[in-house]
This record gives sequence, C-alpha cells and structure tokens, in this order.
Amino acid sequence: MTLTILMIISVLAYSAIGITVSTIYLKQTYYKNAKFLDELLKHKLYIFLIIVIYAMLSYVTIHYSVDHHWSAILRITKWLTIIWGCFILTCTDIKERIIPNKVLAALLVIRAVYLVVEIIIAFPYLKEALGYPIIGAVVGGGIIALAMFVSRHGVGAGDVKLFFVIGAFVGSTQIISVLLYTFLVSAVAGVVLLVLQKVKLKDSVPLAPFAFMGVVLDYFLLVIGG
Repeated sequence: MTLTILMIISVLAYSAIGITVSTIYLKQTYYKNAKFLDELLKHKLYIFLIIVIYAMLSYVTIHYSVDHHWSAILRITKWLTIIWGCFILTCTDIKERIIPNKVLAALLVIRAVYLVVEIIIAFPYLKEALGYPIIGAVVGGGIIALAMFVSRHGVGAGDVKLFFVIGAFVGSTQIISVLLYTFLVSAVAGVVLLVLQKVKLKDSVPLAPFAFMGVVLDYFLLVIGG
C-alpha cells in the first residue's frame, strides 16, 4: 500500500514538473517581459490544454502503476518526459514554425541519463538495452528524412531531428506505431482544414502537434492494453 501511494505521488509530481518546465520555458521564450499570471490568463486554451493533458496522463499512469512492479515508474517517467517535451515543441512549432535544437538536445541528454540507468538495471541484456533506443532513433529519423526527400517542402530538417529524439525515447518497438498515429492524425486534420478552407492544398502545416498527438495516443493505448 505504501509503495502504491509513493508511486501515485511520483506520477503526479513528475507530471506537475512537466507542466511547470513547459510553462516556464514558453514564458521565458515568448513573454519574458510580461507578467506571468496576466499573460497566462490571456491564453485560456493553453490553460485548458495543460489541465486536460495533466488529468489524462495522471489517470492512466496511476492506473497503470498500481498494477505493476515499482520499476514501471522508470518507463512511465520516460514516456512523460517525451510527452511534455513534444508539448513544448508543439507550442514553438505552431508559433514560429521552428523546432528548437536546444529543446531536442535537452531531451537527448535526459534520454542518455535514462539509458545509463537502464544499462545498470538490465546489464545482462546490454545489447537489447542499447539497441532498443538506437534502432528507434534511426528508424524514426530515417522515415521522416525519406518523407522530407519525397515531399521536398512539406517536411523540414527539424521534423527529422524531432522523430530521431522520439524514436530514442519510445524505442524500436513503438516508433512505427507513433509514426502511424502521427500520419493518421495529420491526414484527418489536413482534410478538415481543407474542407474548412483554413489551408490550401500546397500549404504545409507544423508536424510537431501531430507528433505530440501520435506519442500521446501510443502511450494511452499501451497503458490501456497493459
């Protein structure tokens, strides 16, 4: 019982850290000279999104963690890290159509720390521990690089780096699923935007929001499926 309570507190705290870091980064990047609370209240959609995301992530992760061994917290926090990282990148991609290298670099450093811990825990399975993120990164970045080459203007180098990082986090077993969900969501959103005449057929749209939704969908389905 004590272990379950500690895991629940850990999940809630880590999600809260994700919200805090995301908000502080965006505030320092775009609203450095503005009063924090006043600026935050102007963006009711942002407030609504972080509340919904926090509630959903907390619910599914708590439900998952209480049914598994304590080591599940390592996998949970790793997924939460890439989810909140993608949330930051979604906001920057929508606002400026860029994916900041410093955010990607920070995520890679965090992933490296997780990798060290994973190697220590699963040293007898060193090959799997190393291969899992490396193959995921290569596949994720490689497929988007191919898409960039084919589309010529629809996908940028930032998107390639983004999926390289996502692949490093979710690994070789889940990167294809994340890519599939990302493409499905982007296709549906593209059709809706075309119907509503918000974009034209030749227009490009930011990919980071769809990558974020792809990661979240894959995480939820993994958790629900056990």
